[in-house]
Order: sequence, then C-alpha cells, then structure tokens
Amino acid sequence: MKRIISATILLTVGVLMGPASSHAAVLVRDYELNGSFADTLGGPAINPDGGTLNATNYSFGQNQGLNVLNAAAPHDYSFNDYSIETTFSFSTLSGFRKILDFKDRTSDSGLYNLNTALNFFPVATATGSPGAFTADVPAHLVVTRDAVSSQFVGYVNGVQQISFPDSSGLAVFDSTGNIMRFFEDDSVTGQSEASAGVVDFIRIYKGALTATEVRALEQPVPEPATLLLAGVGISTLVVGAWRRRGRS
Repeated sequence: MKRIISATILLTVGVLMGPASSHAAVLVRDYELNGSFADTLGGPAINPDGGTLNATNYSFGQNQGLNVLNAAAPHDYSFNDYSIETTFSFSTLSGFRKILDFKDRTSDSGLYNLNTALNFFPVATATGSPGAFTADVPAHLVVTRDAVSSQFVGYVNGVQQISFPDSSGLAVFDSTGNIMRFFEDDSVTGQSEASAGVVDFIRIYKGALTATEVRALEQPVPEPATLLLAGVGISTLVVGAWRRRGRS
C-alpha cells in the first residue's frame, strides 16, 4: 500500500508542478523480496542460491546469497555505470565477509565487510570506518560507479565510507553473462569469506547516484499535503517513491 500511495503522490504532484528534471541515475531493477524473487519493474528475476524466501525478506546461510544473470539488457545500463542499493545484515563480521562479487567468483577482489568496516579488496585506500556494520542489525548500503570518471563510491546508512578511481575495472561486471553475485565469496579463497545473514531488498540503477541522492534515500516520505505546501520538486519525489520500505 505504501508504494501505491507514493506512486499516486508522484503522479499528482507531477501534474501540478510540471515535468521531472533529468537525472543521471534511474531505477531499472527492484527486487523487494516480499515472498517473490520477481523484479517489480518487470525485468529478470533474481536467483537464490539455497537460502529461504520469507514474507518480507530473504535469509541465507554462508554462500547462499543471490545472483542476477544479465541483470539488465545493454539499453538499460552498462555494467560499468550503475548504482546498487540494498539493506542487509550479516551474522558474522570478523575478518573479510564478501558483500558483492563482480567477477562471478573467479577473483578475490570485491566489496567486503572487514571487521565491521566497508572494504574494497585489494584497493589499499578503500577501507571505511570501523563500526559501519553491526552483527544482525540491518545496514543500508549504496554503491555507485561512474563510467566517465571510473569513480567507485560506497555508502553505509547514508555516510560515505570509501571512494576510489576504479581505473583497472575491479568493480565492472564483466564476467560471462555480466553476473552480479550478492553475499557469496569467490572460489579463489574456497568461498571461506562469507557470512549468513538477511537481505530486505536489492535495487539496481542506471547511472551513478550523487551523494545528495544517496542521503535522500535515508529520508522518510513526507505527507502529500506537506509536499504541496513546501513546493517539493518532482525529483525529490522520484527518490522518495523508491526509498527503503518501512522507513516512515
């Protein structure tokens, strides 16, 4: 119901206030994991690797995460120009625990939790502040990669944790099928650097969200009357309509 209400607000205020302004990032895949692996936007389903689909989330054991094969057609977005948003928790945070694998488990590189900090291995400067993650506590993660600058940025709960120029393409999904793997470690380390956990949703965007747009994802959706009185633009509504379920 909350999503339907948000969409109604979006359409109503869009008519009253004019057309939307253009943005670099557009939501193209929305996996809410509410008793279904389907993409609510009509794209390919996300694939489970042994976990349990629940009414409002997906729970997984070690290396029982999710994957998206050919996550988007070439006209939707390129695999070097994207944003990914998810809310998840890990039960184990000691050492390296892989969050996102870019090379279909053929390389040790990737996005990790490292002793409660966000880390991109093997980039020496890409480790965030300790305490970004807490065991069994949901964290809101957003990562972006800009094709023009090659800049990769990672945020936890709206706070930037890492940023580096990905000139070597470590964060490009360039394996066969351009597969995205979530919460599954690579074969190089025997898949030993993974954790059990729970994921609430996964969303994929075309283009890199700005820091301002990432922070906006943390905000609750205002009431319709507040939106109209404040004269909020349609761009804010686009972000609000797709914000995390239950953040009101």
